[in-house]
Amino acid sequence: MIKQGFTLSIPQAKAPAKKTKEEKQEDNVPLTKMDLQRLYETLKKSAKCKIIDDGAIQVSDSPIVVDRLPIGVQDDFCLESEDYSLYFGAAALIGLDGEHGEVVASGHLEKDADDEIHLVFAADDIDYDFFRSHTQCQVLLFSREAAAVLNQKNLNPDKVPEAYLVTCYVYFQEMEKTDRTLCIDFGTSNTTAGSYGILSDDDSIEIVKFIDKSNGAMAERRMVPTIVYVQKIEDKKITYLFGYEALQKVREKDYCTTASVFYEIKRWINDLDSEEEIYDEQGRRGKVQHKEIIKAYLDFVIHTAEEKFFKKKFERIHFTAPVKLKDSFINAMKGLFNGEYTVLRSSSSLDEGIAIVYQFIANKLNNLESGKGLPIMISDCGGGTTDLARCDYTISQNGAAGSCPRLEIKTGFENGDSNFGGNNLTFRILQMLKIKMAYHQVHQKDISMKELIMDENAILNLIDDERKAGWEKIYQNVENAYAEAEKLIPTRFAEERMRTDKLYVKRNFYYLWQMAEAYKKSFYQTQKDRVSLDFDNEKDLEVGIGTQDMYYLYWRNEKGKLEKKEKPLEGLRITITDIERLLYADIYYLWTRVLPVDDLERETYNFNYRLSGQSCKIDLFAQLLKEFIPGRCLRSKGDKKGDDEQLKLDCLEGSIRYNMDKDEGRFEPVIQSLTPKLLYDLMLVRKDAAHPQAEDIPLLHRNDDGSIELHVAFFPTTASRSLFQVRKREEPDEIVNFFDFAFNRSDTKDITYDGLFSLIKGDVCDDYYEAIESTLRRQLGRTATDSEKHEEYGIFAVPAKDGYGVYLFQVRRINDQGIQELRLQKGPCYYSFESDSLMTFFDGKR
Repeated sequence: MIKQGFTLSIPQAKAPAKKTKEEKQEDNVPLTKMDLQRLYETLKKSAKCKIIDDGAIQVSDSPIVVDRLPIGVQDDFCLESEDYSLYFGAAALIGLDGEHGEVVASGHLEKDADDEIHLVFAADDIDYDFFRSHTQCQVLLFSREAAAVLNQKNLNPDKVPEAYLVTCYVYFQEMEKTDRTLCIDFGTSNTTAGSYGILSDDDSIEIVKFIDKSNGAMAERRMVPTIVYVQKIEDKKITYLFGYEALQKVREKDYCTTASVFYEIKRWINDLDSEEEIYDEQGRRGKVQHKEIIKAYLDFVIHTAEEKFFKKKFERIHFTAPVKLKDSFINAMKGLFNGEYTVLRSSSSLDEGIAIVYQFIANKLNNLESGKGLPIMISDCGGGTTDLARCDYTISQNGAAGSCPRLEIKTGFENGDSNFGGNNLTFRILQMLKIKMAYHQVHQKDISMKELIMDENAILNLIDDERKAGWEKIYQNVENAYAEAEKLIPTRFAEERMRTDKLYVKRNFYYLWQMAEAYKKSFYQTQKDRVSLDFDNEKDLEVGIGTQDMYYLYWRNEKGKLEKKEKPLEGLRITITDIERLLYADIYYLWTRVLPVDDLERETYNFNYRLSGQSCKIDLFAQLLKEFIPGRCLRSKGDKKGDDEQLKLDCLEGSIRYNMDKDEGRFEPVIQSLTPKLLYDLMLVRKDAAHPQAEDIPLLHRNDDGSIELHVAFFPTTASRSLFQVRKREEPDEIVNFFDFAFNRSDTKDITYDGLFSLIKGDVCDDYYEAIESTLRRQLGRTATDSEKHEEYGIFAVPAKDGYGVYLFQVRRINDQGIQELRLQKGPCYYSFESDSLMTFFDGKR
């Protein structure tokens, strides 16, 4: 259950001076509907209600109340007041029935980003039945001078200064359904949503705007942070805060939250049933499954779109899915919203990479001749992951002139890194900040990243020669310096045993994280030519520190105790040279891992290239791509950078445009997902005491020509388990995952080869099936050379259809005097190539 509502008593959006804690508490005393009714009746008796009919206070023309929906700051229910200073903490609508007046809506006033005053009412505080049959009412307002009395815990109506009544006309609407599709791009760091042609008469794209008050003044944002804050656990009901409200709460708590806060929840999508232990602000404890937290967050996004932005009820939702997990992601969304919304199936949805390039194709649809277009290679680097996808498309006409064209899109996942995104770059900057602060404390001078990291040419050569080992050598000095800085400025809060120390260290990490994120954006936002940040300059400093009262960290003193350190960045500066030297190796090493360089060269770079995702606004991505692709190709075919949000919004806007074109019959879409390449090898780990140097056996391997090799491993029937490793094909020394496979030694089922292959065929892609069948017939079909009865286990793996996991089988092979029997002992058992516990920066171990 997601609790929706508004605080009824708040300060004005732009306070002239900083408030004390006592003043803030007074401002948070809400006036209930009953309080306002009692006040109104007392004011009427004492003739303290002044009716304003001279235009000094005006209400917007014909505001609308929609059944069951709140009235928020995004709605057109506004006030103008030139001659009166109004109290923002309480307001009401008075419904008149003869001489009797009744409070039919209670709420408060609030300013938007343009300083326009809005009336705000929570859904629970609106009497919708009144507005079904009435239009005229009066707005009850209080003077600013009334604040001191209204904020008292024990209200004394006799002392309330005069209030104002302004006549208005409000119109009621039922909540209507829309046949449009709500498109959602659920991201690791940020989420966006939108549709088309609902608020406007034309078919323009409309992006949901989320309210952000996390920095004090209100702003409207086209994306919302993917953050969940546990506010209250009570009677098995959990109340959450999401997005900017969660971010605001973390800042209010000075980054020292006892309540649970979750980032990167999208990483749970393949681990939905696991549980998290959660705590609320009062220390109450509970357990909740991953899928419940994800569902609550997505409900918040959907309800914001329906109730606060479009004022329409959606029936269909389109999720852009991660390119390499499209089927499983869409199936997970279908499970979460079963019966509530129709989630468009995988074949009718765009994955994230293709959504990004769809507009490129669609905008040229009317100008392109029939035939095959130039392939497009898309690199999408978001907050937590990087994906490389390929898109091929063909345009053809359907028969008679005037008929809509047929657009065939073939998409394929080429490569990626599930543990590299913008958060990795933010963490590097966090490392740099800690190193600089600690070094300055010890040596009384600043340190440049040039002193810790070799020059660019040396970086390129070392990574080319030694791959991962070279990348680790490049950052060795940074990691050593960071480990030394940890002794002075701790951030590994998971290691702290004492409660207060843990909160202090946790505060260090989250405060430094937001600081690093802010400074990263400062260097790479569009139309900014920032080359340095001097922390002795107040304007530069304010970019990342928040308010002055937050500007401190906890440092360890000589006795190992934590103490507050004010102005920790004093005497320091960071430059664009520092940033680029710091990130250079990470980004280049990423390209070496994910780019199919041989394929690119073979096709003579004959692609359109697209960089997408918020992280790709960093120039180094495009600069270092030129180490693999000629700069001339990139210059002529690459994208121009958009604004700071646009690289994130490209994905959403592409999916909206796709649904719009499809709904209106502008083309016949045919989307086909190509067979994903096997990016990993599955190895059987041999534990042979007699031959300790025995090599591991590759059970599953992809050759350079795209074909696969399959091997059956045989074990005596006394064996009970075996260990398997997953290794990156391009980096066989890197173990990505491992799993134990426990043998079944009792239950068996007779099976024929045809029966075994029918089990396999439904789970593997057609491209591999023929090779799998011939290999298994050959390797399992061998007969024993002696006449004695011989039994053994055969273990083999086949690639799953989605390309991102395997199915393991255990069969018992019995040879008796040349006659063979086959029994199925276990399988198919699915194992993902990648570990469920993907890397996170928020576990307190960094």
